[in-house]
Amino acid sequence: MERVKRDYYLEWQCKADYPSTEEEALSPASGRTVFDVATLQRMQQNAVKEIEVRQGVIHIFRRAELGVQYMAGVDMAEGRGGDHSVTWIEGRSGLSRELCAVIHTNRILSDTFTFMSYELLKEYYFPRIICGADAWGQMFLDDIVPLGYDRGKIYCSDKKREKLGYQESGKTRDLDLAKMAKAIMGNMQIHYIPAIKEFFAFQLGENGRMEAAEGSHDDLVMAACKANFGFLNYKSAGQGIKVSYPSTWRG
Repeated sequence: MERVKRDYYLEWQCKADYPSTEEEALSPASGRTVFDVATLQRMQQNAVKEIEVRQGVIHIFRRAELGVQYMAGVDMAEGRGGDHSVTWIEGRSGLSRELCAVIHTNRILSDTFTFMSYELLKEYYFPRIICGADAWGQMFLDDIVPLGYDRGKIYCSDKKREKLGYQESGKTRDLDLAKMAKAIMGNMQIHYIPAIKEFFAFQLGENGRMEAAEGSHDDLVMAACKANFGFLNYKSAGQGIKVSYPSTWRG
């Protein structure tokens, strides 16, 4: 049973699937998951092992291929043992989407994380980046452009393009999570088990907000939301912009 518990992010989820008493079997779950549980369980069952792990924080599941449209979502943190920094690289071919590579760490300082991300993004043909415009996201973007990243491939909420990055708010966050919930139920595959666990741990709270359960993180989920935002707003590689929300894309 201890081994089974390790597959669950939250204790109530484990009890719901493996009740030890009649009371546990009949009691309602203590939260409502935002993302479809059956789909996440299928993803977990079908997840493949990394084909390569670099420096313990870069996980590669599928190498870059010509003809695949790639999108990168970046959720940046301080890198001193708290929240995690994530670079999420996802590929789309036809109607199918798949997590190809991810950097996930809370121990690497921002400049090192940015350099690691640049080198990995280069392998995937420098895809478009959606990164938050907060202080840490701005630091990432300010560091990656001098490395040679094309500013035109970085999402910018600022109409004048003086400040790169995606300006997030409570409204955009809720919209992004709702759109992500719909994408999860589509033809999509996530292989990284810590990410699947984060999706499992997202709940609709009593206040009606979609949020990570107490004791869990949301960094992987929010990086995936940013990549999803990119796919929703770019039809395919080489095609024009299809903005749905907010109407501030200046790619």
